[in-house]
Amino acid sequence: MVHKLFQSTKEHVASVRNIATTGAVNYEEVTRLYYRAAHLTLLDILLDQHREESGTISAQLAGKVSLHHKLLTKYKWPLSEIRHLSLEDICLALHDELKIDNFDKEISTYFTTVLGRYEPLFFSDYLNEEWDPLLYLQTEQ
Repeated sequence: MVHKLFQSTKEHVASVRNIATTGAVNYEEVTRLYYRAAHLTLLDILLDQHREESGTISAQLAGKVSLHHKLLTKYKWPLSEIRHLSLEDICLALHDELKIDNFDKEISTYFTTVLGRYEPLFFSDYLNEEWDPLLYLQTEQ
């Protein structure tokens, strides 16, 4: 599932940022794409773990609701503030939990291997559209 989610996330971010991934590609842009897609995939995995731990039969915490619940329980911020956070704010708030080493061995090995092929290059900004909170549902099917 991790590989499929990463591939879907990479395609989505490439589409949002208009980055070519086949043919004549820009190495630096593709490298940034891989690092961002990995980061967002880890966010989805973290939220999936939160859904498993906190979801109930009547409230599954699907999509962005799982993010809201995670931030609400972690920081006790008002929902009105949580709902207006940018993707950059979200990633910053969950930074300590999004480290590759915090995930199980299979996941951390996968991302260490994938990203090990590239030098660490990162986008200087976050676009809110880069994260699709429902993309994980496509990989579960």
